[in-house]
Amino acid sequence: MNYQLSKKKTFIILISILIVCFSLIFFVVLPLVKKVYKEKDLLEERKLTFKRDKENVERYKEDLNYLKEKIFLSEDLIINEDSKLKLIENLEKIALEQNLKLTIETYGNLVSDKKKDNEVSLKLNLTGEYQDFMRFFYQLQKFKYPIEINSFKIENFDNSKIKNMENISVLEDIPETESEIIISFN
Repeated sequence: MNYQLSKKKTFIILISILIVCFSLIFFVVLPLVKKVYKEKDLLEERKLTFKRDKENVERYKEDLNYLKEKIFLSEDLIINEDSKLKLIENLEKIALEQNLKLTIETYGNLVSDKKKDNEVSLKLNLTGEYQDFMRFFYQLQKFKYPIEINSFKIENFDNSKIKNMENISVLEDIPETESEIIISFN
């Protein structure tokens, strides 16, 4: 009987130890392992996100450098108060390079009713040789400011105009051609 009791006692102790072990595994170790795996997955996800963000930052830096290099091409495309003066100075420079005499006036009314509130119109009066006009228009075509030619008139001097001109002592000083151009820009 004692043997049976001792066997039962051993069996109960063994069962108790097994229950405690399984309880420890199930309630302590398993949740810890799950938590560790969850943290591992989270760290891997963050690592991938960080790597992707780092690549994006590098790409953004390259784009920023590219834009900084190309800013000179677009810095004056939007006409503001400061760039209006630059636009006029550039027009004068082009006319001077092409041996043309240029006078610029502001022009209030356009022929069309499409005038915008912020649109500025200028009347360019040019005098010079016909070939110089063609080079001037070629330079206007390559002009960095977005302008619109609203009106264009070019005519040769004739004898009736020469008689109307005052203070001209030498006929060689009279230009062959004069032009009136109305341009607008925003």
